[in-house]
Amino acid sequence: MKKLLSVLVIGGLVALGCGPATPSSSRPAGVGSASKPAPVAPTMKSPSTGSTGSTARVPEKDTPALPDKDKPAPVKPENKPETKKEGSVSLKPADASVTVEKGKKKTVSVAVNRTDYEGELALKGESSSKDSGIKVTAKPAGPKDDKVDVDIDVDATAKPGDYTVTLTGTGKDVKDASATIKVTVK
Repeated sequence: MKKLLSVLVIGGLVALGCGPATPSSSRPAGVGSASKPAPVAPTMKSPSTGSTGSTARVPEKDTPALPDKDKPAPVKPENKPETKKEGSVSLKPADASVTVEKGKKKTVSVAVNRTDYEGELALKGESSSKDSGIKVTAKPAGPKDDKVDVDIDVDATAKPGDYTVTLTGTGKDVKDASATIKVTVK
């Protein structure tokens, strides 16, 4: 059995209803057929506006499918969150090992290699032995800097020997980078 969808328009509001279709033998020729739309007949006046509404009978197969309220709406490409490309940095000292006399300072140039990262990089350095008498200082590498100078100060009371200084570079939204320098105190 075919069903028809009834549409009632009253003062700009739309009401839908569904009921059995009138058998084709009792329908006048051409009414509700594919060749002609179903007739529209005035039905009632709107209580608020006083305007007359109308009714149209549309066969069910011609009605558009309504979205399923339980299915999520498809995500359009412009609504997808942008994936952030993670940058990286690395440090490479110009000298892998240096010799510094007690009470003196040595400056070592350190290359800052960047991939998809243009932020500031803070540098700090630590000796492998806390009481070595070695102090490491460096200014931060600015967003466009591709090298930075690191100062290695050796105290006059430092014990002679070999030490390892570890440099660490840290920045916002980038993994830390590190490098080592062998320091021989004489």
